[in-house]
Amino acid sequence: MIAKLYQRTATLLSRVGQLQAVLQAMSALLTRILAAGLAYVFQIYLAKSLGIEHYGIFVTFWTWQVILTHVSVMGFSESAVRFLPRYATRLREDLIYGFMSNGLKFIIATSLATALMCGAALYFFSDLLADNMTGSAIVLAVGLPVLALELYIEGVARGLGWIWLAVVPGFIVRPVIVMATLFVISLNGFPLTAELALAVSIGVTLFLVCLQAIFIKLHVRRIKPKTSQNHRARLRRYWIYAAVPLVVVTGVEELLYWSDIVILGFMMPSENVSIYFAALRCMAIAGFIHYAFMMVFAREFSLANAQGDKTELQTRVHMASTWTFWLTIPAVLVTLAAGPILLSLFGEEFASGQTIMLIIGIGLVGKSLVGQASNLLIVVGRERLNVLIAGYALIMNIALSVLLVPIMGIAGAAVGTAASQIIRAALLYYYCKSKINVSVLAHFDPRKVLTAKAS
Repeated sequence: MIAKLYQRTATLLSRVGQLQAVLQAMSALLTRILAAGLAYVFQIYLAKSLGIEHYGIFVTFWTWQVILTHVSVMGFSESAVRFLPRYATRLREDLIYGFMSNGLKFIIATSLATALMCGAALYFFSDLLADNMTGSAIVLAVGLPVLALELYIEGVARGLGWIWLAVVPGFIVRPVIVMATLFVISLNGFPLTAELALAVSIGVTLFLVCLQAIFIKLHVRRIKPKTSQNHRARLRRYWIYAAVPLVVVTGVEELLYWSDIVILGFMMPSENVSIYFAALRCMAIAGFIHYAFMMVFAREFSLANAQGDKTELQTRVHMASTWTFWLTIPAVLVTLAAGPILLSLFGEEFASGQTIMLIIGIGLVGKSLVGQASNLLIVVGRERLNVLIAGYALIMNIALSVLLVPIMGIAGAAVGTAASQIIRAALLYYYCKSKINVSVLAHFDPRKVLTAKAS
């Protein structure tokens, strides 16, 4: 009896590091739940104050902002999670600072170039946009560099383990300030439009980015490099060559996530886009389970991989997948049960979004079965494989959506999205097992999450 108790205690103690990671993920999850509540209130406020037509325009261009921002960052936000934990483990603050400063310069240049290309596209193809969309498109082009810097800082904060710095400013502080600003503007008699809401959001983002940059500057020392100038030049090229392929990864990832909104923006009136997006916002709480564990365990995967401990890497992957899966199921069920109430707050015309929530929820459960498998592929240097899998899922998503939207309406886009998520999860499981010999499938017995060894 004593020997068995001792063995069980030793097993649990051996998992202390991972339990700390789970607690960090729970902290991130609670923060994101708070953020989800604020985002939900924010979207309700926008839907009611802008009207269903202008709200649809705001949603469409905010979606394009997300996609173009990830392209502008050129992969440095994701590569920060790969390199910074490694340098922190080796106590190489010179490399941490070098990566951050070079990434910052590179992103400023690429985001400005992307903004200029968007401006040129607007100049030559403005006739393709409705008159009430031109102003929003201009605001989006001008604000791209600011939003790119925000995304890069989020990646740096994740890489350094500062989860609160990655989550709180953009997901909690920003919507509060934006709502307050728009409310004050409306009290002074100015009509609220989609372009005004976008401009205020970008202005608040600039303010928060400056505060985040000051914090990082104060906490990351600039010390004399330990390497020669030639070696630093090689490092710069290495960082760029490692980051740039991730543009394809993140670009495909974001298109996969947002392609339904983009397709609906072309095929359906803005009012229908509003209903679809409102349903996505209501289901966002369940999706934040995956996000919270990604925020923490992507770094945990990187640390285990840097130590060369395959057994520990497998155990952390199983833990992340199992926690993600078993928390996603009740989150989806609770959100679906509350769906009619949540949608009614947007307005009576949004009630039809309940079906969309159900379909998207099924896709989330399927996606959660493999946890953070896509981040695992990035951490171990298999970005191309990740791109191929995401690209195939994206093609399936677009094909199904284009085929089903004319038949099923906005529900067709939801079916395409859910099906592509499930297909991608199956492909991630198969290729992670066959190519890197790591099983990413969640344990179907949740009790094994603390005691199971890598299989």
